[in-house]
Amino acid sequence: MSKCPYRLCYFTWSHDQMLLRRRNEDDTNDDIFFEGIDYIEIPTMFDEVEVEKPTASDLEYLKTRTEVDNKQVTVLKINGKRYYVVSVSVKTEHNFLDVNEVSFFVGFVPVNPDDSEDMDLFFDMFMDGYDCFKHSEDYIPTKDKEDNIKICAKYGSVFARMKDKEHRLKLVSLLSDPRDAFYLSMAMEKLSSAGIPEMEPLLLRYLNSDDITDAELGIKDGAEYYFSGRFIRKNLKLSAMAGIKYYPSAKNIELLKKYENDEDIFIRYRARKSIAYMSIKK
Repeated sequence: MSKCPYRLCYFTWSHDQMLLRRRNEDDTNDDIFFEGIDYIEIPTMFDEVEVEKPTASDLEYLKTRTEVDNKQVTVLKINGKRYYVVSVSVKTEHNFLDVNEVSFFVGFVPVNPDDSEDMDLFFDMFMDGYDCFKHSEDYIPTKDKEDNIKICAKYGSVFARMKDKEHRLKLVSLLSDPRDAFYLSMAMEKLSSAGIPEMEPLLLRYLNSDDITDAELGIKDGAEYYFSGRFIRKNLKLSAMAGIKYYPSAKNIELLKKYENDEDIFIRYRARKSIAYMSIKK
């Protein structure tokens, strides 16, 4: 069976994803999928390829072009030459997708939600990617970085899809860190809307976010940060107000009433909206 060349089939700039595909004569595909791309240096069409790990020389070369610390560096050896992709993750697979089908959609790798093994792999892949983010300089940026916002939105959206109880409990543990709770606000609201009991204590803690110190947020004196402690604390409070409405009780309503006439219009609005929701559900 002869093989066609690989082509750069799809690239989404909004989600930093790329698919390299070889279409075979038996209507199958050999796909190489990249998520969270930071840097690309490849031809758009090529024949045989060897996927390798980077050598020390590769890393030194890439450091002159982009940041590679705590990132996934993939070396594509094509016709004896070395090409590079720096990303959050990479996945290779042989599949039976139609020629017009892709292995990603609006920022997500497709998985069968009824396949527990598939979901485990999906969850672990993104948890590993988020762990790399946590140990990078982008996690606590000292200057404006749009990439930071994109990374947070990407992982927040992915984690919000998790329905397995074990996955959700792992996320609750992750959200116990206030900076992670701030970054993953979409996951916070999704877990809260599911009424997970373990979320209520977290929400009550973040409702009193004024008690969270700069040190807990990784903020040190004398440096300017893209997200100030004040900004993070306010957004944690807003997220908590949005989530606590799914735990209706007289006690929680009384806690929210303290903010009904807050001087901040956003806090005031969120408190009143959640109180109205809880009054109906209680």
